[in-house]
Amino acid sequence: MRFRAPGCGRRMAVSCGAAATVVAAALVGCGGSEAPPPAGEARQKLSAVQTVQAAQAGPGERTETFYSEGGKLMRADENVAALGNDLMGDRVNLYNGTLEFVHTDANLPGNSALPVAAGRRLVTGQPQRVAGHFGDWDLEVPRLHGVFSQSKGWSVGAGEASASTARCTGFGPPPQVRGQSLQGTFNPEEYWHGSFLYLPGAGSQELLLPDTTPASVQPTGTALAAPKLTTKDRWLIYCGTPLKAGAGEGFTAVAPDGTRYRFDWMVARPYPQIEKAYGTPPQRPTGEDPSAYNATVLLKRQEVWILPTEVLDRFGNLVSYEWDAAIPWRLKKILSVDRTSGARRELSFEYDADAAEPAHHRVSRISDGSREWRYGYADHAPYGKSLISVTVPGGGAWAMDMSQLG
Repeated sequence: MRFRAPGCGRRMAVSCGAAATVVAAALVGCGGSEAPPPAGEARQKLSAVQTVQAAQAGPGERTETFYSEGGKLMRADENVAALGNDLMGDRVNLYNGTLEFVHTDANLPGNSALPVAAGRRLVTGQPQRVAGHFGDWDLEVPRLHGVFSQSKGWSVGAGEASASTARCTGFGPPPQVRGQSLQGTFNPEEYWHGSFLYLPGAGSQELLLPDTTPASVQPTGTALAAPKLTTKDRWLIYCGTPLKAGAGEGFTAVAPDGTRYRFDWMVARPYPQIEKAYGTPPQRPTGEDPSAYNATVLLKRQEVWILPTEVLDRFGNLVSYEWDAAIPWRLKKILSVDRTSGARRELSFEYDADAAEPAHHRVSRISDGSREWRYGYADHAPYGKSLISVTVPGGGAWAMDMSQLG
């Protein structure tokens, strides 16, 4: 075989048995046009170099070569690890027994711990499929969320007439509302089960009023005002954040590590309606004919998300989420610019065209500027589109069929 040593202008023919010796000698004495030194002299030079290197390294200190270190990086993705119980991104919610699947497709690491990533989540066993960013999969993104009546949305107050969008400063249950066609009444505990903070990788935590005074959950030494709300993991929730999409108040959430999330982009989508019998006290007015109220009444509901537009850590690093004002569910871009180096991390989102659903928010492509992830869908009547394939950079693809999980 032939070998060109780095920095040398000649080629050398070597035999397999002496290759290591001659190549090492060439690397040490390269640069001239003369013939390579005899094998004995090469061994002496190599031994002298090794002696100097050992003296520089110090006693008992191990030395690695540049080539071995580079090989570790190249082989890192080939290492075989034990297969865990979440091989396909599946996990079981031990609170309610729900099976869900979570997978991150694109993840751009940076100098800060703030993620710039695109993931998706599928919850099985739902009574009705909802339209997500990936068909039957939802976008994995921080959010505040809850289920409310379609007529009043995320509002607070005792009744419909007094319902208010001061959902932070006046935090509490939503109002009592009337059912479809103004028939019957539904109390908040019948259609609403709390308002929650969801974080990718951590799940949902309910928004709670402090047990005593708001100051009891205030971190020592902080200059922040007293928080309005908290969670079981000691997140602090503040008011005074107006919505950029939607009416009324948004929220600012501060994590235990000091990272701030500005939740000020509100969107809503249909959620399964509920029904109940209407014809027995206290629903039937006193003195009225019972037969006139012997019926089933319905209440239409919606799921409300309040999404972030900014995430800021305590070192000043910022991740921004850019949403589409015309179709508010559509995420256009996730962008982070490193505070010190100016390095950019950016993911852009594109959506497929659908004449039947022009306002849908189904992702067709995600790009980081040099790589792209593509998504394929198929009809899944009566629930709309289901995700069936993900094509990753390099041409590989995942195929899936989750339709039987329901």
